[in-house]
Amino acid sequence: MFSGIKIPATGSVKNDADTTGRSLLEFRINLYGATTKLRYDNVCATCEKREGKRKGTPSLVDFKTASDMISPKDGKIRLDFVFCCYPRHHGLGDDEYM
Repeated sequence: MFSGIKIPATGSVKNDADTTGRSLLEFRINLYGATTKLRYDNVCATCEKREGKRKGTPSLVDFKTASDMISPKDGKIRLDFVFCCYPRHHGLGDDEYM
């Protein structure tokens, strides 16, 4: 049984949870262009400037939580996140992610 989920540290997430002795699932979101099927790993240059001013190193997906480990509450784990860049910003021909 797992005791929680470990999410990537992003500009809004501190990487400071004590995970010693815990069995955690690692959570990742991979985004691909719906048309090109290319994997997107980074925000575009414009969004990097905007996000970097507020949060340090910008990431394509920013989780909305205080710590990089989320424990279950009432048997459920809730993850809130936002996309920090639109696929059309990259100029590769994609209008959406999949």
